[in-house]
Amino acid sequence: RDREENPKANALFNIVRLKTDIFRESYLGFCLTDKEIDGSYNRVAGLDGQFRFKNRYFISFQAVGSVTKFEGETSDFAPAIYADFYYYTKHWGAGIFWESIHPDFEAASGFVNRTDFKAFGANTNFTLYPDKKYLNSVNLGVRLGKRLDYFGDGTQDKWTRLWLQLRFTEFNRAFLVFENAMERYEGIDFQKSKLSLQLENNLIRLLPFGFYFQTGDSINYDPEDPFLGYDNIMGIYLNFKPNKRLQMGVDYSKSTFWERWGGKLLWDYNVIRQRTTYQISKTLSLRSIIDYNHYYKKIFGSLLFSYVLRPGTVFFFGIDSD
Repeated sequence: RDREENPKANALFNIVRLKTDIFRESYLGFCLTDKEIDGSYNRVAGLDGQFRFKNRYFISFQAVGSVTKFEGETSDFAPAIYADFYYYTKHWGAGIFWESIHPDFEAASGFVNRTDFKAFGANTNFTLYPDKKYLNSVNLGVRLGKRLDYFGDGTQDKWTRLWLQLRFTEFNRAFLVFENAMERYEGIDFQKSKLSLQLENNLIRLLPFGFYFQTGDSINYDPEDPFLGYDNIMGIYLNFKPNKRLQMGVDYSKSTFWERWGGKLLWDYNVIRQRTTYQISKTLSLRSIIDYNHYYKKIFGSLLFSYVLRPGTVFFFGIDSD
C-alpha cells in the first residue's frame, strides 16, 4: 500500500535472527524485522523454539507481534501465535496444533495470506514397511482442523484430509490426498472436495523430476459474484545437477477454472519458472529466478546472494522485480 501512496518511495529493511541450541536437537530463537518507508514502518518481533524429548516427543512454537505506523497512525501490538505437539514412533504418530493471528497483525517484510482467525486441529498416521524391493514404505494418515473468527466463535472453515504416501525407493515417492472441507466466503458456506496426486522421481541422478495434479471444487473469490466452480491445477518440474556447485531447474504450472464441472471455461493461467543456484564458495551462493506469466504476458525476476558467516548466521542481499 506504500507504493500506491508514493510509487517512487524506496523501502529500508532491517532483519535480525538469533538462534541458540539448548538441548540435543532443541533450540530457542529470536527474530526482528523492520520495514521503513516514507515515514511509515512495520515492525515484527518474537520468539520461536523447538524441543525434542526421548526422540519421540516434539514441541514447537512461534510467538510474534507487530506494530505498524501508517499515515501518522500507530497500531496497537497485534500478536500471532503458533504451537504444536507431536508424538512419533516407527509405525505410528499423532499430534495437535493451535494457530491464531490478530486482525491487525501485519508482516510487511514478508507476507501473511490470512489474519483474523484462530485455528486448531489434530492428525494421526500409520506407517507400514513391506520390505519389498520397489516399495519401501506405506504411510496412511488423517488430519482434522477448524478455523474460527479471532474474536468470537463464528466458523470460517473446517476440513478433513486423508492421505496416502508410497515410498518406492529412497528418492521415488507418490502422494495421494483427498480433502473434504467447508469454507465460508462473503457469508456463504461452500462445501468443497479435492483430490490431488504428486509424483517425485530420481531415477536419473542428474535429472530429478516430478509431477503434480489437483482437481476439484473451487470458489470464485469475487465479492460481487461468489460461487462454487471447478478447477484443475497441474505442473511439472525438472532439475539438472551437472555438478555439486550448480543446480538448474524449470517449472511449468497450469491452472484452469470453470463455472462448474463441464461448464464454461473462465480462465487458463500458465506460468514458466527457471531458477539457477550456484555455490560460489563454501560460504557464498547465488540464486536467480525468472518467471514468465502467460496470463499477464510479463517476465519477472529476482537475484539473491547469501553469505554464511557461521552455522545459523546468514546474510542476504537480493534484487527483485515484481
